[in-house]
This record gives sequence, structure tokens and C-alpha cells, in this order.
Amino acid sequence: MTYAMTKQDVLYDPQFEWAPSPSASMGRLWSRTSKLKVVWDLVHAIGDWRDIKFAPDRCGLSISIDGVTLGHLDWNGRLDLPFGPEMRTQLVEEEMVSPDPRYPGAEYVMFNIQSGVDVDRATWLLRLAYLILDSATVDRQIIGEA
Repeated sequence: MTYAMTKQDVLYDPQFEWAPSPSASMGRLWSRTSKLKVVWDLVHAIGDWRDIKFAPDRCGLSISIDGVTLGHLDWNGRLDLPFGPEMRTQLVEEEMVSPDPRYPGAEYVMFNIQSGVDVDRATWLLRLAYLILDSATVDRQIIGEA
């Protein structure tokens, strides 16, 4: 038995992009999740802080002050924060954050933002990181002036 294969009429436009770039698709996916409001609330809560900067990347938003990373907010609501070893240990022991499995042995902690209550805690954690970084900057300026 013989089967005939007929040519299908398919319009192919090489200019058309079938799959969006990873960052665009992640942004589109993120914008359709329930986390959009809580993540957006966090961005608005810290957006007015002095010298705070946001830089989008394929995974989320990098949060920095004067080029120094304050934290990273993933599209899925995960907040990664770098703290010194003593502060990291204390925050993990108090169960305010979890050790970051992506950076084993490093001084990063993570916090997942799921609701409005989590936005308040994430804002508090970012404020703590901000004040620690700001006091280190002030100390360097004082030592530099002396």
C-alpha cells in the first residue's frame, strides 16, 4: 500500500519569532502570576530610598546602591541578600531567612515573598542590608577623611 504525501501550504515568515527571548518570556510569565502585586509592592516600598537602583536581568531585578549589590529579586518572588557571616548566622538561627542553596558556603540568604506580610519582612531585610551598607560607606568616608 502506498501513501501519498502532499505538500502543505504553510506560510513561513523568517522575520517572525516563534519563541520570545528568555527574559521576555519570563517577564510575561511573571506578569501573569499572583506574585506580581507583592513583588511590585516591594519595589515601590524601597524605590524612594536614597541612591537605590534597579537593573533588570533575565532572572529578575538586581537591587544596588552605588554599584554595590544590595540584593536580587527573582521573577518568582525569591529575594537573595548578601550579609556578613555573623548577621547571616543570626538571621538563619532566628528563622527569618533561609541559607541560599545556590551559594553554599557563601554569605547569601534567601527569602520567598508569597503575600503582603512577606513584603513587610522583605522590606525590613532590605532596610537592614541598606543600613549596614550605608554605615560601612560612612565609616570608609570618615577613615578616608582622617
